[in-house]
Amino acid sequence: MDNPQSANKFIFSLLLYQIFISVILNGLPKSEYSFVYFPLISLFIPIVIYFFSARQKISQVLLIKKISKKNLCLLILFAFSIQPVMEIFSMLSAIFAKNPTQNLTAILETKPLWLIIFSMAIMPAIFEETIFRGIILSGYRNVNRRLAFFLNGLIFAAIHLNFQQFLYAMMMGIIFSILVFYTQSIFSSILVHFIFNATQLIFAFYKLEFRNIFIFGMIFAPISFFLFRAIIKNCTIEMSENEEGEKILTLPLVLYFAFAFYIMYFN
Repeated sequence: MDNPQSANKFIFSLLLYQIFISVILNGLPKSEYSFVYFPLISLFIPIVIYFFSARQKISQVLLIKKISKKNLCLLILFAFSIQPVMEIFSMLSAIFAKNPTQNLTAILETKPLWLIIFSMAIMPAIFEETIFRGIILSGYRNVNRRLAFFLNGLIFAAIHLNFQQFLYAMMMGIIFSILVFYTQSIFSSILVHFIFNATQLIFAFYKLEFRNIFIFGMIFAPISFFLFRAIIKNCTIEMSENEEGEKILTLPLVLYFAFAFYIMYFN
């Protein structure tokens, strides 16, 4: 995928597909393992369909450059340091919207930790990054990169269909996009995404929590910023001179946000 029009059509199609799948699954008998197969149905199948229909090599869509050992270490440290900061964004969102934790609580209390991490940290990190920082971001390669980063974060936040997750999901989407752009590797965002999700799940599983989250956030904010800057400085990338030529705001993208915000509002 090499243009915004195709990327926007794909993300709108993905939203419609996920709405359809959710309606179908809600009409079926409840399964205690739906949290395992839902990522496979809602994310993995669209990825497979895309690569078969687009007839593009994975290397043409996904940036898969090898990450240096130094950046690998910095990415791991960054993934841990950014979490208190994101907790603050999550708390700010919670002021305006409820946090839907009932289903998660039931899963955490009845399922083994390894299965929880596999289905709610490993699979989402791989599948979501392949879609949003792979397929979608590749379609925005010929537009202003700052606009592409922001829009990618906005699209990523909207797909969650939850106002409580919107703010920190948008911030993480922007950060992941920047990491992939500068490292030229989707493995960077997959790694940070996985560590972030897995750490949150482990804390919830063992009923641990940050105390004085605002203090922790203030302490770790400059640390995470320093690590983030260090990662970017370690990267060498040639900047494209043609970043303004493609029209990014198309009808499918407008419909995507309209549908997503409509669902979030009435949920």
